[in-house]
Amino acid sequence: MSEPWQALQEARCARGWTQAMAARGIVSQSHYSLIEQGVLVPNPKVIGELAARFELNATKWEAMWSQYRRQFRARQRCWRAFAHDGQLTRADVSALQRASLSLDYECYQQFLDIPFSDPAVMYRRLVNARNQLPNVQAPHVPARMRPFGDIRLRIVLAIVESHVLAQLKRFQAATVWRLQAQQMMKEVPVFWR
Repeated sequence: MSEPWQALQEARCARGWTQAMAARGIVSQSHYSLIEQGVLVPNPKVIGELAARFELNATKWEAMWSQYRRQFRARQRCWRAFAHDGQLTRADVSALQRASLSLDYECYQQFLDIPFSDPAVMYRRLVNARNQLPNVQAPHVPARMRPFGDIRLRIVLAIVESHVLAQLKRFQAATVWRLQAQQMMKEVPVFWR
């Protein structure tokens, strides 16, 4: 068992319980399912209640979740700043690097670098990042979306590509990427908004 959500799933399956049975009185079944997939990080209260239900060592299990909580918060802060506030800062992006999220860091950093970088260099960085997306382990992404990588990063890269193409005076292609980013925004799961 290397991941905290795997301990949860193993304990539930060992008892022969459904997700609804495991979640009852603590969280909704859908919320529990996302925790068990590693998509959502439970708060300490939920961790304690689930640890008690499954007879897991709460202190040890909480320690296992702490790294993922830090990563989740860094991702959430960047996504919300990018998608909602429009106020993404270098400090937000640096938090991704401190949380060992190198691809996330690269994608958001590219967005911040748009006004300052040579479009040809930006385009090479963009292609490199896009090629890495499907190969990155992404437990925070719902299982049905994992083969494509984190959709939030795909949206960031689509916006970057739109800007780079506009700088290269390829306005029609830039518009296509901007529209694609807008379409992908509709696919972002509600719990990430």
